[in-house]
Amino acid sequence: MMMMMLLMMMMMMMMMMMMMCWCCDDDADDDDDDDDDAADAAADDDAAAAAADADAADDAAADAADAAAAAVDMLMLLLMLMLLLLLLLMLMLMLLLVLVLLMLMLLLLLMMLMLMLLMLLMLLMLLMLMLMMLMLRRRRRKEGGGGGGGGGGGGGGGGGGEEEEEEDDDDDDDDDDEDDDDDDDDNDDEADEDEMMR
Repeated sequence: MMMMMLLMMMMMMMMMMMMMCWCCDDDADDDDDDDDDAADAAADDDAAAAAADADAADDAAADAADAAAAAVDMLMLLLMLMLLLLLLLMLMLMLLLVLVLLMLMLLLLLMMLMLMLLMLLMLLMLLMLMLMMLMLRRRRRKEGGGGGGGGGGGGGGGGGGEEEEEEDDDDDDDDDDEDDDDDDDDNDDEADEDEMMR
C-alpha cells in the first residue's frame, strides 16, 4: 500500500512536473512569439522609415530638378530677349543708315539742281552778252550810216561821216576776217573728216 501511494505520489509529481514544463514551454513560446512580433514590427517600422526617407529624397531630387529646369528656362528666355533686343538695334541701325543714304542722295540731287541752275544762268548770261554785242554792232552800223548822210549835207559833218565810215569799214573788215576764219575752220574740219574716212 505504501508503495502504491509512493508510486501514485511520484506519478502525481511527474505529472505536475510535466505540466509545469509544458506551461513553461508555452510561456517560452509565447515570449518567443512576442519577441518575434516585436522584431517584425521594428523591422516594419524601419522599412517604413527607410521608404519615407527614400520618398523624401526622391521628392527633394525632383524639386531640385524642377528648380534647375526653371532656372534654365529663365536663362533661355533672357537670352531670347537679348537676341530680340540686338535684332531691334540692328534694324534701327539699318534704318538710320538708309535715312542717311537718302539724305545724301537728296543732297546730291540738290547739288545737281544747283549746278544745272548755274549752267542755265551761265547760258543766259552768254545769250545776254551775245545779244548785247549784236545790239552794239547794229548801233554802230546805224551810227555809221547816219554819219555818212550828215557828211553829204555839210562839210564838217562830211568829215565826221568819213571817220565813222572808216570805223564801219574796219568793223566790216573784222567781220570779213571772222567769216574767213570760220571758212578756214570749216575747211580744216572737212579735211580732218576726209583723213578719218581714209
